[in-house]
Amino acid sequence: MTGIFWKSGGKEGVTNSLHLGAEELMKILKFSDIDTLHYEVRYLSRYIDEEYLFKKSAAFKIIVEDHIQEARNHIYDVEVKALEADCMEEGFIRGFMKGVRAVQRKTGAEIDGLTPSQASGDPSSDSGGEEIESELQKAFSLEEDEDDIDIL
Repeated sequence: MTGIFWKSGGKEGVTNSLHLGAEELMKILKFSDIDTLHYEVRYLSRYIDEEYLFKKSAAFKIIVEDHIQEARNHIYDVEVKALEADCMEEGFIRGFMKGVRAVQRKTGAEIDGLTPSQASGDPSSDSGGEEIESELQKAFSLEEDEDDIDIL
């Protein structure tokens, strides 16, 4: 005996059971034969499965999008930190070059690796400073014997 069971709760929570057989269900839904009923049940079952899968895929898509956004935020944070470090390094190099120019003006010493634009204080010049380091060390080691110079 196949059929659908339906339960409903009353005011006092009393449960009534109602059993519908295939014949009664076919009469209610106005189907002519059992094959049509089976087709509709399979169709509804497939529809319910597809809707379930759609909801699951939508939830999964949201989870994936959340992970992607977290990754983007992390990459942005890393890039911002790297940019801040670059800016700080660039600011340090500019300040260092200003100090070198001030020492050069006060002592009159020339540094061989210093380009004319760097010596003049042109901020648009390349201020990498790597090739100048040994020359600066030589210039400052010569000045150690002299009086201390205050740089403002």
